[in-house]
Amino acid sequence: MPVKTPIPLSPYTKVFQDIIVQIKAPVENLQATPTSLPTAEPATGQWRKTLDAGDFPTITPTPYNVAHIAYVCLAGKNTDAATQTLYWKMIKNGASVATGSLSVSAGYYYTVSAFFYGVVAGDVIEVRLWATSANVNWDYDGFQIQPSRIVTTEALNSPCYVNFKNVIACPTFVKGAPGVSTTAGYAPYHCDAFSLTLYGSSSFDVLFPKATFCLCRLSYGDYNNANNALTSTSPTYRPYYYRNCVPLTISLVVWKFW
Repeated sequence: MPVKTPIPLSPYTKVFQDIIVQIKAPVENLQATPTSLPTAEPATGQWRKTLDAGDFPTITPTPYNVAHIAYVCLAGKNTDAATQTLYWKMIKNGASVATGSLSVSAGYYYTVSAFFYGVVAGDVIEVRLWATSANVNWDYDGFQIQPSRIVTTEALNSPCYVNFKNVIACPTFVKGAPGVSTTAGYAPYHCDAFSLTLYGSSSFDVLFPKATFCLCRLSYGDYNNANNALTSTSPTYRPYYYRNCVPLTISLVVWKFW
């Protein structure tokens, strides 16, 4: 009887890799004297910027994929004696992305948190504000770019041990009278399927990152409110803003089968 030759196991190798993210500090401006808002949509936004390569996080090694979120925060106050309506519009490269409005009580501050998803260097992004009374003003703006959907070439379509570390809540604004409305977690993905939301360091024995959602997604600006804005009002805080939890280190052990 012939002896069967055993089928050899597939050879494999381990790739050890640390993905390091360095997010640029938020840029903030607080006007010495507030600016009255127009009562009709302006031709140019109160905040407008051509994104530069220096605005983006530094990620090493260079990832196979990353989706950047530009977070623009504008805030001001309704100094009118009555409740007023504030209108906002997000514009990217000359095209409207989203519009909306909110009611602002007399004497209250408002905050518009706009999230532009998938931005790249050279994009021109803009936020326009106007109100039903010239007694509504704006005097604060803040800006930061955050990374989502990161994966390296080595980890793509491979089983990985993953450790999300050095998780920070960002941005942290300091000018004006800032207050945090909500801090949202990040979402790890396995085979492009979402399972849970995390707020701190965590490890997984196996994640299999695919090309769509990669290793994880940020909440505001990607999983929620991509190319849209969140608004808030407060009698005290300006800005009253939203934050994402962002892992600054993703340690990987990648099993590569050949």
